[in-house]
Amino acid sequence: MDTIILILFGLTIAAALVVTLVTVLRSRRSGGWGGSDQAERTPQQKERDSRTMMIWGCLALAVPAVLVLAYTLTR
Repeated sequence: MDTIILILFGLTIAAALVVTLVTVLRSRRSGGWGGSDQAERTPQQKERDSRTMMIWGCLALAVPAVLVLAYTLTR
């Protein structure tokens, strides 16, 4: 059980790195972060982006925390 939890923890870290790198590369290729060629975002889009960022941030913290807790409890 300990090995499975450690493997899942490693996969979680690897997946977070891959998603971050893909997002950065995609934004650089499309003209940067909020470049002048992009239209101004509406308040609804900004609110949706804020909610999405909050959800992904909580997941990015919760999943590794649960795996560490499970590892600690099963030892």
